[in-house]
Amino acid sequence: MKLSIVIPAYNEATRLPDSLTELVAFANSSKTISLDQLELVISDDGSKDETITVAKGFSDQFPHLKVVALKENAGKGAAIRNGIKSSIGEWVLVADADMATPWTEIDKFFEFLAHEPADMLIGSRALKESDIKTHQPFFREYMGKIFNLIIRTITGLSFKDTQCGFKLIKNSLAQKLLPLLKVDRFAWDVELLMMARLANAKVQDRPVEWHHREASRVRPIVDSFEMLMATLNMRLNMELNRGRIKDKISHEPISSSIAD
Repeated sequence: MKLSIVIPAYNEATRLPDSLTELVAFANSSKTISLDQLELVISDDGSKDETITVAKGFSDQFPHLKVVALKENAGKGAAIRNGIKSSIGEWVLVADADMATPWTEIDKFFEFLAHEPADMLIGSRALKESDIKTHQPFFREYMGKIFNLIIRTITGLSFKDTQCGFKLIKNSLAQKLLPLLKVDRFAWDVELLMMARLANAKVQDRPVEWHHREASRVRPIVDSFEMLMATLNMRLNMELNRGRIKDKISHEPISSSIAD
């Protein structure tokens, strides 16, 4: 299995059909991936609607479909961890259900990796080459830039966009870091990147095409404050326990479930 796509889903019964239909169309025309090489993991986060039923309805279109579910809503980070845990692809792509970043970017990521190997590629809306087709409202876009500057100051990470919902990770690395990832909600991206840095992983940000979606689950002020507090706690924890965490990373076995 070449690629596992993990889509965290909370009440996504309305948006999933279009997204998965587009994914089938992409895989049928892709230069780098086919449906036979693709595992789709829908990770339900305790949805109250028909998300699980809708996802299972695509089993005839995806030869390798898994639907995993948390009993109660726990947060995006928790759903992503649950999805990655069951994935078996050589690479795992974490992508949002709203297709803000279109599936065609998968080809661009793999074409880049063919020339410049890396352990993780993260989509970025903040690079000069990024193609923002539909911008967020000015307040949200400006707030996002300021917030990212604060995150970079706290963590020392260099990436100008940690929150774009399109990240491609070697599954061996993802499984190695998985036991150390604890953040359940929107700061999961920051925790993943901080842990990858401790593991000396090669992480690169790449420009992507991006479309703002009005039905975003993010509450700009409330969720930004929550992320800020979570990031401060992460940084403090890593400073206090850096040696122990690095030791755990270096000794964490690679999951035997990962396909060769």
